[in-house]
Amino acid sequence: MALCVPGSRPQVVVSDGLVELLDAAELDAVIGHEMAHHQLRHHRFLELAVVVEHAFLFVPGARRSARVLRDEVERSADEKAAERSQGPLPVSAALHTIALCGAVPDEPEVVASVAGRLRSLSRYGSFEIRSARMLTYAPMAALGIVAFAVATGWVTDAHHLLALGGHCYS
Repeated sequence: MALCVPGSRPQVVVSDGLVELLDAAELDAVIGHEMAHHQLRHHRFLELAVVVEHAFLFVPGARRSARVLRDEVERSADEKAAERSQGPLPVSAALHTIALCGAVPDEPEVVASVAGRLRSLSRYGSFEIRSARMLTYAPMAALGIVAFAVATGWVTDAHHLLALGGHCYS
């Protein structure tokens, strides 16, 4: 396990098992991946995904859109780690090793995500990947804007109801 704890002094936490499992280049790639999450402020995107997923629970495509955003956040951190380390090979090797040791849940969604990340790393630096990323973020941005507009409307309505409540007598 590895994760980045955001904050004013971000920290990367790596489990002993991961340190034992990976070689030095792969471990450096994992740390670079986690640091990329902080540098690119991925926690904000992930929070947006959670809000959209819960606010639009019954809207077709909302859950899928949130899942795609999560996958893109991981791919983005993979690419940043590849830039920081010796290219995409240590990142791919680390991801492959982690998946083979059984640390990745055997769920179709997760397996597909890891496979997509490995494919993406094999095409590292391709223009096609960068343009596809823009198309990925568009639905999430639209849903986020709609969620913000709906929340703003609710707050405005609640404010008016509270203001009217002071003028009503029974």
